[in-house]
Amino acid sequence: MFAGAQDAGLTIRNTTLDAPAHAFFLVVEADSPQSLQDFLYPALTIGHAETRPVTDALETIRSKRC
Repeated sequence: MFAGAQDAGLTIRNTTLDAPAHAFFLVVEADSPQSLQDFLYPALTIGHAETRPVTDALETIRSKRC
């Protein structure tokens, strides 16, 4: 679906479209923030991207248990 995503070190986890707002949302697992920026670069010639690094909340809670 997203040509080059795997080559860029990305795993697409989820996609969502808000058509009336012309907004597209991706949830990806990336090797690095730079790999995500490199992947998105071609689209940045016609739009913009906002990235927010997040973690798996359940995994974080489980890793903090004693």
